[in-house]
Amino acid sequence: MHPRTTSPLRDSVRMADIASEAGVSIATVSRALNGRSGVSTATRLRIRRIAEDNRYQVSGEASALARGRTDRVAVVVPRVDSSIEAGVIAGLEKELRTAGMDVLLRCLDTPESRAAFLDTLPLRRKVDALVAVSLALTTSERNRLDAMGIPVVVVEGGSGTEAARVLLDILAGRGTTAPSPTERTPS
Repeated sequence: MHPRTTSPLRDSVRMADIASEAGVSIATVSRALNGRSGVSTATRLRIRRIAEDNRYQVSGEASALARGRTDRVAVVVPRVDSSIEAGVIAGLEKELRTAGMDVLLRCLDTPESRAAFLDTLPLRRKVDALVAVSLALTTSERNRLDAMGIPVVVVEGGSGTEAARVLLDILAGRGTTAPSPTERTPS
């Protein structure tokens, strides 16, 4: 394999390509590029050189999923054109971004959009938690989220920063094993 000169979007290098050129397993490449133990210094350096020569980049999304997380939080609101929701969203986004998490914003302004969101959420494995801003969840919706093991924070007014801190506390206690669904409302 030779260094790529084409666009990485058209001709991307896979971890398997790096492993093949280095003469090691895909697991060894993963450990080397993610800084985990079990790889000699010489092998780690060889793998990193090959990866750099081929402009290989570790997928943050794939790494998060391998850890059993997406590092993404869904923030659902009934509308986005309100200064109250916008302020809460801004606080949430800033605090979660600082903690290394992404925000997936969804405006659920109709019963159909709410149902569609909940129907597709488990199939997509898109989020680790959900924050409902100015959006009262029905008992059925709460039960559905509990069954999926998705922690929920409900925000009715207040600070997005405080809501994010509550959520991060919940996620920190949850780890990456079988989650216990939680719902808290920041005070």
